[in-house]
Amino acid sequence: YIFHGNDGTSMPWNDTAQLDYLNPVTREAVYQQIKHVASNFPIIRFDAAMTLAKKHIQRLWYPKPGHGGDIAGRAQYGLDDATFNDRIPKEFWREVVDRLNEELPDTLLLAEAFWMMESYFVRTLGMHRVYNSAFMNMLKNQENQKYRETIKNTLVFDPEILKRFVNFMNNPDEETAITQFGDGDKYFGVCTLLATMPGLPMFGHGQIEGYREKYGMEYRRAYWDEKPNQYLIDQHARRIFPLLEKRYLFSGVDYFQLFDLYHDGMVQQSAFCYVNGTEHERVLVLYNNQYEAVDGWIKNTVPKLKKVKDDKFTETSNLAESLNLTVGGRRYVLTDCFSDGLTYMRPSLKIFDEGFYLNLQGFETKVYLNIREVEDSDGVYSTLYERVGDQGIANFDQEILALRLKPIYKAMEHFLSPGFYKQIRLMRTGNANSKTERKLILLLAEAYTYLSATIENLHPEAKKSLPSIPREIQPVAMLEEVQRMSSIFKKEDSRLLRQGGSILDEMDAVIAASLFLKPFLDDDATISEAMVASDKLLLFRFFSEQLSEAGFENDLARKACHSAAILASSANMIEDSIEDPKQILSILLSDPKLRAYAQVNEYQGVTWYNKEAMQEIIFLSALSLAIKKGMTNVQSYVKVLMEAEMQALYKLDRLLG
Repeated sequence: YIFHGNDGTSMPWNDTAQLDYLNPVTREAVYQQIKHVASNFPIIRFDAAMTLAKKHIQRLWYPKPGHGGDIAGRAQYGLDDATFNDRIPKEFWREVVDRLNEELPDTLLLAEAFWMMESYFVRTLGMHRVYNSAFMNMLKNQENQKYRETIKNTLVFDPEILKRFVNFMNNPDEETAITQFGDGDKYFGVCTLLATMPGLPMFGHGQIEGYREKYGMEYRRAYWDEKPNQYLIDQHARRIFPLLEKRYLFSGVDYFQLFDLYHDGMVQQSAFCYVNGTEHERVLVLYNNQYEAVDGWIKNTVPKLKKVKDDKFTETSNLAESLNLTVGGRRYVLTDCFSDGLTYMRPSLKIFDEGFYLNLQGFETKVYLNIREVEDSDGVYSTLYERVGDQGIANFDQEILALRLKPIYKAMEHFLSPGFYKQIRLMRTGNANSKTERKLILLLAEAYTYLSATIENLHPEAKKSLPSIPREIQPVAMLEEVQRMSSIFKKEDSRLLRQGGSILDEMDAVIAASLFLKPFLDDDATISEAMVASDKLLLFRFFSEQLSEAGFENDLARKACHSAAILASSANMIEDSIEDPKQILSILLSDPKLRAYAQVNEYQGVTWYNKEAMQEIIFLSALSLAIKKGMTNVQSYVKVLMEAEMQALYKLDRLLG
């Protein structure tokens, strides 16, 4: 008789012949075959490895006398314990691991082991990695308490075991992941656990594409005509792949801590809440593996074994300690929520005293990354927290910066007055007179004076946020530039410039923003430096109402303020001796941020640009040169470049050639 391989749970595997592992010659032959494979491949997976553990060899093939065994026909081959152990004194897998570690130490040994033997394989048998079938089965069946107890027991016994588990949602012997978990929030919630739990995440064939046909080595080809599910692929790219890129935060156990979620004194078993990370970076993962919503507090960790030299003991800590927070009355903890893209803030002391309150809808996932603490030295964090509380903030750094810039905005509030815009509009339309110029200069002088006084009393943290410490604007120079601007638009041949409004509908705000920028720019500031200053000063927020009235919001408002930066700095990059329009434009376009503004790009060996953006650059640079350098041939400059642009067909070489 030749027995087929059999695990005693179903029909024998008719493509195998069972070997006698009580025979030392057999054991050696199998080891040599394993060694041969290991010499050719860095990873070996042992299929159904648990069937070769001693207790299962005995159960299946050499049952104790009086025990019929699980394989028909094997009762007559029963052996007592002493005889059995004499024939196979050591665990076969222990010998394999020890010998390969010595002879081929770079080989990763991966065991498929079920029947709750996962821990035994890594703890006692020394296997490098072992399949963790409990992950798939218990989470699929929502046996949440059982799986959380599995994690808890492992943490108490030896946390190192967790990082040697291979977690998976399907394999060739199981139904496909989409069949077991669906393609909705439950799938992506469990997949988030897969990506963020200690150990090794394993994705099955076709899992990301959403294939439903079960596969295996016995199939030569797919029988179902399935197409990749693009929605599922895109969701993986958005919700899972970025987490996999941060596996360095999740794969270890040194900083892994599990929490119970309490609601009215009861543990919410469906909630998986844990912290992990490195010495300097921590993350918080939350997932609710049931349809019903849960809420409550997490504060203290579950017990975890700790080793200090030869001593072993279990200990617990609180959430604040797990996140590496510092006790301090003026410290705030900031977290970026990967799931919704918002930033949240809480006082560090509140985390120490109360823990963390959370609410999770059915199968909802939240992952908090980039957890860091800040010291509220100038009070802006407390001001912001009083305003938003525990709500998420879309652009946290911008909100803090806006609070620090508040005194600057107060000093420059004349720039938002209707009178200020009235003078600019009169000037731009060619209707200004000496009275208009005097009013504008008076408003500018008053704003710049207030600005200087404000800077002196500004908090050091606020000063750090400025692009530079504003320089003092000389009244004579300011008068000359305003008069030049006024005279440019008054000229009979300035029709082309006055029509700039058709190219830049927000021109009044652009001129105002350029005047706002002026004190913050050196005389030789480049366009890139001016654009950076515009962003640091959040000009698009300061002029938001005026830009919104012109139809410019969000990114378009920021772009309009970059137009102001071009107006404020273009002339700085051009020497007085250079007069050729194309040479001037070529020098300006050497600035990387201006090239980005013009959407300069290369395709199939040709360098292209955006027509509307290039026309704006021509107009703004002409105005900048005329205001700062008094360029008299400004109309000729615009005419030459506009005509060249019309003939260039969006090709940069033709425009500048």
